[in-house]
Amino acid sequence: MAPVRILQIVHHSPPEFAGGTERYVVHLAAAMQAAGHEVLVACGSEETRPGGAAQPFLHDSIPGVRFHRAPEEAYGLVPFHPRLGAALLDLARKEGIQAVHLHHWFHLDLGLALKFRAAGVPVLLTLHDLFALCPRFFRRSEEHTSELQSRQVIS
Repeated sequence: MAPVRILQIVHHSPPEFAGGTERYVVHLAAAMQAAGHEVLVACGSEETRPGGAAQPFLHDSIPGVRFHRAPEEAYGLVPFHPRLGAALLDLARKEGIQAVHLHHWFHLDLGLALKFRAAGVPVLLTLHDLFALCPRFFRRSEEHTSELQSRQVIS
């Protein structure tokens, strides 16, 4: 099989943050590299940079690009960041990405899967947790969701 250029998208990545999903992506990317594929990790960040600058990084021989929010961009319960979605599409075009594996989009853009699909790039979506179903983010409006209600539903 010919090597495939794969973009792994996750909300965070080591060394800035290393939770379960992030570690899974690192191990998966390493296995894909060992199988001869070209892998690039794209992730968000809790940090801001002037202009929302992207920052290349290398972690365990896996190349990546960390996308920061601009200081004026919202953080928290805002699931849409159109500038970051457009930047990820642009990165995929520039890098000749042939497939996207979307693991998490928090800090990035909720519409990523649809945007890549519309651009003709195959997308695999892996849901590692219940974020996509979280009522605090997606099922109820803020005015109808209190912190207590969210804890009860998630617990």
